[in-house]
Amino acid sequence: MRRSLFYFALAVLLGVGSSFAGRITSINAFLKGEVFTVKISKEGDCPIERTGESSFELSNCSINGVYHVGAKGDLIKDLSLKPSNGNTVIYFTPKKELNYSYTERGGYVLIEVFPKNFLKPTFSVLRINKNEILDIKLHGYFNLIPKKEGAKVILEAKGSKTSYSKLKPDSKYIDAIYTYEKSGSAFIE
Repeated sequence: MRRSLFYFALAVLLGVGSSFAGRITSINAFLKGEVFTVKISKEGDCPIERTGESSFELSNCSINGVYHVGAKGDLIKDLSLKPSNGNTVIYFTPKKELNYSYTERGGYVLIEVFPKNFLKPTFSVLRINKNEILDIKLHGYFNLIPKKEGAKVILEAKGSKTSYSKLKPDSKYIDAIYTYEKSGSAFIE
């Protein structure tokens, strides 16, 4: 009786462990302006972590074979995704110094690659009691110069580039956040 309970418990544990394994279902890579984006659709749990200057790993996530993308603009020479001990390793071969941004959302992982002088912030609103804090995450090093014009706060990064974007955060106090380029500088407003 004890032996059969042991095997049942072992089978349940092994079954639960394998059900969390993930797999890559599709890969889309595209260049838009100065941003190279890789969208990796997945099933299951595939946590991403940065493993080097230009490499990432999707833990416990399998891929069928090796996937390559050739040169894209003046950003990368090559992108490859390879299986490695039950994980998937992602290697970028850059043509110049780059910044990388990555996010994990439900059924996919998104990796964005852009030049060092390209301002590509991500925003989140943190709530503490009845107050809100706008958290701005910059991917790279930028010297931001703050300015206030009426009720607006404008951050300028001289000598940087960006693309136009408009974000409407889930906030009581912030209507919209804009990023744009003007006169050789990038702005967050």
